[in-house]
Amino acid sequence: MEKLTQASEHPRFSSRRKRVLVVDDDAGFASECGRRLVQAGHEVRVEVAGVGALTAAEEFRPDMILLDIAMPGMSGFAVASRLRKLGLSRDIVMIAFTEAVEPLLYRRLADFRFDACLLKRATDAELLDMVSLERAHCRGPSAHEERLQVNAATASIAGGQAR
Repeated sequence: MEKLTQASEHPRFSSRRKRVLVVDDDAGFASECGRRLVQAGHEVRVEVAGVGALTAAEEFRPDMILLDIAMPGMSGFAVASRLRKLGLSRDIVMIAFTEAVEPLLYRRLADFRFDACLLKRATDAELLDMVSLERAHCRGPSAHEERLQVNAATASIAGGQAR
């Protein structure tokens, strides 16, 4: 495992401690991701199912949710939709976890108002940079209609091309 690094000093990033909800049906992956974030100073709660994510979002009140989109039962898309309907996602940065880079996926992520996407194989530095995103720099009047902020390890929604 590589050494944890500091978050970027770019203005859209913050080094402040965050409350992060990690949701993935792969319990080992979710726990490891949570451990990496705790080591970096964040407060973390881990859930392994979509239904648990809804309860956790209400109880834990996270600043950010790292959400696997391909979970059995309630998918990450369904979780995002329910959070929005319940009014719980208004102040939460929503980051989609995925293993694949598919151009059509990014349109769907934008439609479900995810703020960004992170590949599961992301390095510690990429994970910490993504978690340091601030809500104010993710959302604008047309942020979800025109673009989706995507980690450098993934693809741009505008071009749908892998970088």
